[in-house]
Amino acid sequence: MTGLTRLTQVTGIAVARVHDLVELSPTAVIELCGQAAQDGASWVAESLDTSAWAVVRRARPVHGHNVAVGVRGPLRHQRWGAEVPVSDIVRTLSPDDLAFRGVPRRHLPAFHALSLLQTPDARNLFPGPWGPGGSVGAELAGGVESVHAKSDLDLVVRVAEVPDAATLEAVNQVVAAVGEKADAQVDVLVETPHGGIHLSELLASVSDGAADGKRGGSVVARTPDGPALLYPWGAS
Repeated sequence: MTGLTRLTQVTGIAVARVHDLVELSPTAVIELCGQAAQDGASWVAESLDTSAWAVVRRARPVHGHNVAVGVRGPLRHQRWGAEVPVSDIVRTLSPDDLAFRGVPRRHLPAFHALSLLQTPDARNLFPGPWGPGGSVGAELAGGVESVHAKSDLDLVVRVAEVPDAATLEAVNQVVAAVGEKADAQVDVLVETPHGGIHLSELLASVSDGAADGKRGGSVVARTPDGPALLYPWGAS
């Protein structure tokens, strides 16, 4: 499912998930531009005028039925956070909606790396729905050039439970080979029910847990309330 049908229904309210790209209504754009001007972030108006897309942030909105979003500017340090009513989200695209989109500007390492992953085998490689986040996802969704020669390829993989060590290592080997071939840094964030955990940290925790006879050790997860040290592996 894509577009409006991609929105998850929770008690009748449409909810977008962290990393999703959301297209904002004209009303939301006007409201956000006003808020940004008060915050001294005048560049937000130009960004939203060029493309009315924002990314869902990992944060708890202050007001109920709102979604925490972030707006990207043309410069790396230009990031601005706010929240919008769910009713002002026109369309949403998740990273996995973008995984097999046509890749522009393949001469750029990050896009080259994504194109190398767009194979039938890649559909079965990852343990759950996957796709690009970061600047690559933003450009594919909004159509505004955000990727440059030094951009990383940030991949998001959503899982219902943390995969086993063999699966994690298989993913790591493939993305490492792709990164080397494309001369790009490829980072994988595994989105679990506990929060977002870097693939590299999950692999490191496997070694830590082995000595204790466990699947893995504790890891730092990104949660809406900030970083949290937890044990994501379930029952040993």
